[in-house]
Amino acid sequence: MAIIDYAGFDPIFWLHHVQVDRLLAIWQALYPDSYVEPSAEPTGSATITPGTQIDVDTPLRPFHSDTNGSFWTSAGVANVEKLGYSYPEIQGKSQSEIKAAVNALYAESSGVTITRRDDVEANNNEIAPLVAAGLSNDVPFEAIPDPPATGNYTEWLTNIRVAKDALEQAFFIHIFLGDFDPDPQVWSVEPNLVGTHSIITPYVMKRDPLQSTIVTGQIPLTRALRVDEQKGLLNLTDEAKAKEYLTRNLHWRITTMDDKEVPRDQVPDLKIAVVAANVQAAKANDQFPVWGELKVQHDITNGRPAGLGVDDVS
Repeated sequence: MAIIDYAGFDPIFWLHHVQVDRLLAIWQALYPDSYVEPSAEPTGSATITPGTQIDVDTPLRPFHSDTNGSFWTSAGVANVEKLGYSYPEIQGKSQSEIKAAVNALYAESSGVTITRRDDVEANNNEIAPLVAAGLSNDVPFEAIPDPPATGNYTEWLTNIRVAKDALEQAFFIHIFLGDFDPDPQVWSVEPNLVGTHSIITPYVMKRDPLQSTIVTGQIPLTRALRVDEQKGLLNLTDEAKAKEYLTRNLHWRITTMDDKEVPRDQVPDLKIAVVAANVQAAKANDQFPVWGELKVQHDITNGRPAGLGVDDVS
């Protein structure tokens, strides 16, 4: 799926886009006044020339909305129910109910909400025989500790910035927390892999430094840090110690689609940064956490290959 020309032939392509549609529908239900902002299209597409001003009324060619030659627009598809379908998290629900549904699905993945130990043990007991028999690749759940009693905690994230045409082909940026196998062919299944950011490209792509599109990504670190905290490796309530731990243990590596490593300092415009924010945990299951300002932690990445330095633009 990493090659745009052939992505549509991969079944996961359709699952991916359905998920994007679902997440956008949830976002729209929660934030109805946030949608397409007018802007200039920087690189163009098959139907839009570079520099064209686009907005909610820009025709979404080649998708016809009727037999008279009209095209769908973003304004015309803002409400998925007008298209004859919906999603269980939003259908007939208030904003409070939608937030509760989102929290039920995703709050635990942030590393803030505790996983009950009886649920953990039940899950592990169920999957252990399957893993032993080679019928499942599931990893047993690990209980994640609660945030401090005050409800305040620090959220840690990795920010990624790179030129889309940096390697003139698709490539992957792997983020690790802790030691990892030096063989790049196993990095995708490395136990200390926190996440991978994929850069997808056309099959043929030539780098143009004057017109490169800078793409960004973000990989949360908090859950992985809480797992390490539970193992006694650090104390997240001590921010200085947490920064020292990240400086020693946070790593990033780049590979092409054939699992060949590319030196970090040979990837044009690649910058890896760590940001942190103070967060007030949600007080109820139908509320979201309240985030403070994200602050760049230059000292974690400064001086490292492709790491954001103190003199770099954040």
